[in-house]
Amino acid sequence: MEFQDKGLTVLERKKRDRVFEKNKLNKKDLIVSEISGSSLSDYDLAGKWNLKTREARKVLKLGKWRGMQIVGNEQEVVKELTHLEVN
Repeated sequence: MEFQDKGLTVLERKKRDRVFEKNKLNKKDLIVSEISGSSLSDYDLAGKWNLKTREARKVLKLGKWRGMQIVGNEQEVVKELTHLEVN
């Protein structure tokens, strides 16, 4: 648990502690759980998603520059490209 505290900001620790209280969990429950230390935080997942979205926009921009035409909503195309990159 201590190593997890080092990677969290004060606000993230408070948020985590509120979730513990709301669900009537103890910190030691997290230590012995099967997800301890192996799960990705929402912050990590959001960062990965944002990175892949930027890459998808670059691909789309390059495609347009090379003459590719988009049919439909451009945001939907970016979203689909992002899904392909993430999965």
